[in-house]
Amino acid sequence: MSEKARKRKLDENNALHRNDNVKECKSEALSFDGFQLKKIINDLALQKTIMVHGQCQDNQDAVVILEKKAFLESDVREILSGSTVLRQTLKNDIYHTYDCDISPSVNTVKGTLIYPATKRHIEKYTKHEPFVIQETAEDYQNITLPCLQSQAFSIQWVYNILEHKCESERIVYENQDPLNGFILLPDMKWNRTDMDSMVISE
Repeated sequence: MSEKARKRKLDENNALHRNDNVKECKSEALSFDGFQLKKIINDLALQKTIMVHGQCQDNQDAVVILEKKAFLESDVREILSGSTVLRQTLKNDIYHTYDCDISPSVNTVKGTLIYPATKRHIEKYTKHEPFVIQETAEDYQNITLPCLQSQAFSIQWVYNILEHKCESERIVYENQDPLNGFILLPDMKWNRTDMDSMVISE
């Protein structure tokens, strides 16, 4: 199968996943009330990120990603003030360490909810032992590529952006050319405050 034919087939498969009746995404005030934690599936200490598998009130599976946010200068000024309570954990000569109880306003955690989550979503975010595999071009075409294509996730979220059903307020630039048009918006990993960590995706 040629590359052009393969791309056409992928586009056709993705079209089957589209739901033309998808409602516009709206911001809502929610909580994790009723959420049942089933298992911590990954813990990335260096990235200060943890991933959990659980179920919402309707017993549907969900994956939640909790991530400590980067410090801002305004956060530091708030932390280094009288509102912070210090509990000493170590003192040795000039070195002191503390657990700092800081204001909730500068102690927010970024949460990403995937719901309802399929078995493949849960597997994706579960910690796996890494392996290094050598493969030939023939192996890739006959084994790896068909596997990747068969396990592709729905890209309904992409159509939601293109059709301005979700995230339209985050669009940085839009080229509406019917043939070569594109949309630029910040990567969803961005915390929406620290400009130094912002990544623009097309």
